[in-house]
Amino acid sequence: MIQKRSVLFFLLCLSGMLWAQRTNLRDNIYIGFEPSHTDWVYALGEDVKVEVSLREHYCPVPNVVLHCEWGPEMRAAETTFDVQLGKSGVEVLTLKGAKTPGFKTLQISAEWKGKTYSNIIKIAFAPDRMQPTATLPKDFSEFWADAIDKARQVPLLPFFVRKPEFDTPFCDTYEVRFQNTRKGNYLYGMMALPKGVCPTDTVATRKYPVLILWPGAGVMPHLGECDFFPEHGVITLEMGIHGIPVTLPKQLYADLNSNALRTYSVINSPNPSDYYYNKVYVGTVRTVDFLCSLPFVDADRIGCFGGSQGGALSAVNAALDSRIRCAAISFPALTEIAGYARGRAEGWPHLFRLEKVDERNKTLIEVADYYDVVNFSRQIRCKVIFYLGFNDITCCPSSTYTCYNVIPGEKELVTMQPSGHWMHMDYRQQRSEWLLEQLLK
Repeated sequence: MIQKRSVLFFLLCLSGMLWAQRTNLRDNIYIGFEPSHTDWVYALGEDVKVEVSLREHYCPVPNVVLHCEWGPEMRAAETTFDVQLGKSGVEVLTLKGAKTPGFKTLQISAEWKGKTYSNIIKIAFAPDRMQPTATLPKDFSEFWADAIDKARQVPLLPFFVRKPEFDTPFCDTYEVRFQNTRKGNYLYGMMALPKGVCPTDTVATRKYPVLILWPGAGVMPHLGECDFFPEHGVITLEMGIHGIPVTLPKQLYADLNSNALRTYSVINSPNPSDYYYNKVYVGTVRTVDFLCSLPFVDADRIGCFGGSQGGALSAVNAALDSRIRCAAISFPALTEIAGYARGRAEGWPHLFRLEKVDERNKTLIEVADYYDVVNFSRQIRCKVIFYLGFNDITCCPSSTYTCYNVIPGEKELVTMQPSGHWMHMDYRQQRSEWLLEQLLK
């Protein structure tokens, strides 16, 4: 592990902890859970014991009624019941276990002082034995190889714009642009280069490792990872996916997010070759093509990371491109995309949550398998560290755990039991140090 942590990174972590204190991540009044297994993992058929309470100032509140629902993750409850708390304000529930690998959710709500409070806990049952519902199309590899080959007929034509306002003492920043799948179809990103490196130089005196950051869902500016990694001699490239510059006024991104690109995750979804994510997935390979065209990039030391949509794209990048040396994948989206239609919770964008399976949706299900991150995970051969939160309701663990299970290469799993769709600072620090360790070898 990297032993020396920078003062700058320490201050970043400290600011994150102070932010957490200011924003009061745990409310003053909340519903608390304490499962009998500290890792929240149970054997198949094993009953679950969970201590529950409503707490104020961290102390149990007596004589409160808790409304409880218990059932498979993100699906209809199997059982619903009320519990009257006694003088101690604490009750131990015994819940029926699961017969098949997966997750079940205990959701509790309570009325207190004129307000309704609710909370969930997700319990795992033999999650390492979960298998995906997504099926691998017979022509999966050929489909993506053909798409990449066609894109590579288009010249990259890279272009750099200096952005000194985002410089740090360790790096100079550039907005980059290059062509993706057709003439005039661009990808944009923000690149942080070590001081003294000029992107237009044709000869380099030194080659640097590179880390690609793939973005979460939405439309937003990307101002670069300019602190911790560049200080250690690692170039960073924070990518956008929408084919628009990444340093425009924030209001423009907000307008696009609310209007033209509000539903980008379903644009052209019935057509596998025209689906919005087609050019995005191919763009992960084109991004590596772009990096390998630069004389100062060490093509043997390229990694990627991201969370949610960025976690999905990190998995896709690692699967489609053998030049990726390592990937840190956090609660990936686009997993088990047709899960609800197949009897399992699915991850963002939850395309089938409210849909009935009709003839049109049968076609969508077939298309979904070409884009399901589970099927890309089957192809990953580089080293992977994988993060998931048990209480995530955006990219639920029923979908993300199956991705991890099918990765055939060297891998490490970090489960963040209480986490929803986020990572605490200690996990972020761990991830950064792991990535540095892989790239600086």
